[in-house]
This record gives sequence, C-alpha cells and structure tokens, in this order.
Amino acid sequence: MSRRDLPWLGLVALSLAAGIGSNWRRLGDALVDCGREMDEPLRLLRGERLYADVQHFYGPLSPHLNALLLRVFGVHLDVLRTSGAAAAVAIVVLVYWLTRRLAGPMTAAAAALAVTWLCALAPNGNFVLPYSYAAVHGCALAFAAVAAGVAAFGSDRVGLRVVSGACAGLALAAKTEMGAAALAGGLAAAVLGGPLRPPLLRRRVLAFSLPAVVLPAIVYGWVAAGVGTRALIENHVVPLQLPAPTVRFLRWVYGLEHPFQALARQAVALLLLAIAFSLVLLSAPGAARPSSPRARLLLRCGSLVLLLLVLVAMNRSFPSVDPMAAMPLLAAVVVLRTLLRAARQWRRRARVGGRTALALVCALFALACLGRSLLYVRTNSYGTFMLPAALMVTAWVATWELPLLLRRPAAVRWARRLGAVLLLAWTGTGVVATYRATAGRVYRVSTPRGTMSMGRPRAEAFAGAIRFVERETRPGEPVAVLPEGTSILFLADRRNPLTEELATPGLLNEARAVSQLESSGTRLILLTDRPTDEFGAHAFGRDYAQGTMAWIEARYRVCGTFGLDPRPDREIGSGRFFIKAYCRS
Repeated sequence: MSRRDLPWLGLVALSLAAGIGSNWRRLGDALVDCGREMDEPLRLLRGERLYADVQHFYGPLSPHLNALLLRVFGVHLDVLRTSGAAAAVAIVVLVYWLTRRLAGPMTAAAAALAVTWLCALAPNGNFVLPYSYAAVHGCALAFAAVAAGVAAFGSDRVGLRVVSGACAGLALAAKTEMGAAALAGGLAAAVLGGPLRPPLLRRRVLAFSLPAVVLPAIVYGWVAAGVGTRALIENHVVPLQLPAPTVRFLRWVYGLEHPFQALARQAVALLLLAIAFSLVLLSAPGAARPSSPRARLLLRCGSLVLLLLVLVAMNRSFPSVDPMAAMPLLAAVVVLRTLLRAARQWRRRARVGGRTALALVCALFALACLGRSLLYVRTNSYGTFMLPAALMVTAWVATWELPLLLRRPAAVRWARRLGAVLLLAWTGTGVVATYRATAGRVYRVSTPRGTMSMGRPRAEAFAGAIRFVERETRPGEPVAVLPEGTSILFLADRRNPLTEELATPGLLNEARAVSQLESSGTRLILLTDRPTDEFGAHAFGRDYAQGTMAWIEARYRVCGTFGLDPRPDREIGSGRFFIKAYCRS
C-alpha cells in the first residue's frame, strides 16, 4: 500500500465509524440469541462450566474471551459491543488489505465498504451485538489466517505461516465452519505461496498445519477433560445426536428442503449480476467513442441509470431472490477460471504467478466460507458472517478482472470506475436497509449494565419486565426466562437457574429443567412472546415443552404481563409483543 491508499482508507474508516457510532445501541436483538451471548460469559465469571452447566453450541473461545473482557473492564453491555466492534474493524481492514494485494485502492475500498454495510452493520446479522460472537471472532480469525499466509507469499518466513496456522486453529476453537474455511484458505496460501517443489512445499504445509491441528486439539481436549465428551455431544458441538427440530432448521438454512428452488434462485441472482457486469462493459467507450461531450455525458448517465435499474430489480422486483444467492456460483466460476490459469502458468513457467495464486486463494477461501449454506446464501443473521470473502472476490471481478476484457486503456479505466459505482450503489441499499431497520428503535431500555434501543412494543415489554424483576427479586437470585430472552438476566443482574440459554424446540431437557427450577427455589419465571415456527413448532407450552408448562401452571400463577397490550390471557404470536410473569404460588 502507498499514499494513494490514504484517502480511500479514510473513507472506509469514516464510514465504519459513522455506522457503528450511530447504531451503537440499536444493533442486536434482545429476544433472539443475543441474550445467550450476553449471559453466557457472565455465568462463566460466576464459576459455572461451559457445556456442563451452561448450554453452548460452538467452540469455547468466544465465551471465555468475553468473560475475560467483562472481568477486566467490568460487567457492562458496551464491553461486549466493543468486542464485536473490534472484530468488525479487523475484518474490514483485512478485506481492504487482501483486496489491495489483488487490485487498486478503489477496488479495495469498494470491497471494504460493501462488507461494512452488507455484512458488519446488516440489520439481521450485525457484528457488534451478533447472534453469535463465535461467528464474528471465527470470521476475523479466518481472515487473519489467510492474510498471514498471503503475507508470506514468495518468502521463507516460517513464522508467518505458523501464525496463519495458529489463527486457523483458534478459528476452529471459535466456530467449526469458520475454522474449516480458515483451514481451506490458509492451506491454499501455504501451497501456492512459493515454489511447488516437494521439499519446500512440505515445509510450508507443515509450518501451517502443525499449529492449525495441535491448537484446537489442545483446546477441545482440555474441555473434554473437564466436562467429558458426553457434554460436547449433548451440546451438539459434536453433531452426533441432533434433535429433529434442529435438523429441520438446518435443512432450511442449508437449502436442502427445496434444493432445485434454491439453485433456481442462485441462477436468477447470477443472471442479474451478469447483466449488471455486462452493462459495465458495454457502457465503456471502447469501440466507438462519441465525439461530442454531450453524447459522452448521455452515454455515461444512461449507463448509470441502467445499472441502478438492474440493482433495484435485484433488491425489489424479485423479493424471493437475494442477490447474495449468486455468491456460491460466482465463487465457483472464479475458482475454476483461476485454477485453469494457474495450470497454464505452471506448464509454461513451472510456477504460478503471484496475482493468480492470490486470486485462487481468495476464491477458495470465499467458497469455503459459503459451505455452511451453499444452496441458500442470504443476507441474514447466519449469512453475513460467510459473505465478506465472497464480496471481496466480487469486487475484484467487477472492478478489475472484467474490465481487462476491454482493450483500450481508457475503456478499462472507465469500466473499473463504473464497476465501483455499481458496488457502491449495492452498498447503498445496505445503508438504507440498516437505517430503515433501526429508525424505529428509539425507545431506550436503560439499566446500570447497559442500554438497548428497541421499537416501542419490545421496549415497553422489556422495560416493564426488568422493573418487575428488580422489584420482586434480589440481585443474583435465580429467575428463569423461557423460551428466549435471557438478556433480561444480564441487564437486571439475575441468575439463570437452567442449563439452557435457549429453550426453543428440541433444546430443552424438560426433566432437568423442572429439577433445576425446583432445587434452585426459583420464585419467578418469565415467558416471552417468541414464536418458533422455523423449528416446526409455534408456541412454548402448547406445541412443545408441554410438560414443563404444565408443571409451571400447577405451581405458579400469572402475576404480570408487560407490553403495549398487557392482557394476562395473551398467547404467543397473538399480536403485539409481550412478556408474561409467573410467580410461585
């Protein structure tokens, strides 16, 4: 990088700071998943053990890291937000750095801005207060693994490859699928980062592989020694006994329920991207350059209008087709094309060119990141963590590779600028989506442990429930929240008596839950309005966990309902959000 990068880096930094700062308290969902991310590290600080006493589905790295941060800086929601924001900054910086190795600063900035607004600050999958810190930390570590491997290209610096392997191993200790992507990208960087002669190749691969394998083996071995392998299986870290609702949910996430429809969505999304890219090339003044300035202006303005219309079509006219669905096919095409180019270079010169090797590493890494939901990639709470590498490759294709098909240098420059405009317009839709989603979150739920801004229905319910908990119970006293919403416990300084942080279908051990509620002397249980249709059952206590609900109703009475419609007879999913309190009779 050079001085030419400074204005672009400044633009990226300003955009990221403005986005995080203006949405600091508005990101995250107090009901779904975020409560787990807030409460788990706090429970570890109290001495509870992950997997044995605290339900956790991913690797042990993130909860222990966040627990350490809470111990050092104090128990406050802003500490957790800072953990996510730091990882988001690292991801955006590494996206810029890797893309810059492939192309110019404009392309790198376009990629970084796209990742900022289409991933890091996406309303349904932000990195600051996410559905899973394991996904955020795993994504950052995976990028670090690839970046360290790329930094060692063309040199004998074993230390960088060891760092690459260590980052891949830590990614495995955070989240398995991000660790697998880190292994794929880091191993590709080790193989392609130097001469392919066997002795040198073995040395590079060994320097990467040893820490990548040994480090997670030590981490998971230590965990298994403490809680037993059975606990890892019951928490689905080792996915041998997945409950039927979880299998149903995963089939939906992976696109396996309707694979041909998923492939059709991908084909349509790729076709729309191809049309947009073709407009970039066709609008360039390559073959026939208009002689008059007015004609040139009309040509360029017309091209921009057509590109924006295509972009609108991608985001509005096909509501069931997320343009992100094209990413797996696009990454696969880039892998195939760069692989063929690498093979030709190897036959001619007995080595692979540096840019080709780097492009192949990035494309393989992008494809590996998308492996978790290869058939059904979307901009949602799961997809945003898999998309940064694919957006990086897309930026390179749109603003660097495709324009090279034009012969005239002026045409290439024009096509690159227009490709960047296309990416920025797409990024603009992310900006609009973020601010539309957070515009109504102006009602604050404030506690000594942090503030969250929500829409009025949820804010009324959460604020009322927290005030009730603080009035009726003591700090540190056990309070159960079912099926989700343990953010209340973090904000109100109360303890979860259950092993489960999520009691959605298939995840609640009812016999153990009843025993824990009884033995802990839990006087207050909160039931949140959380429909769980994605798991195949709608309402807690009616469609699943009937035994637990019957036990609660036999021993507890309804003592409060919080929200804009506080009728005590409300059922889950019956209207405006509510939280119902059950007090021990």
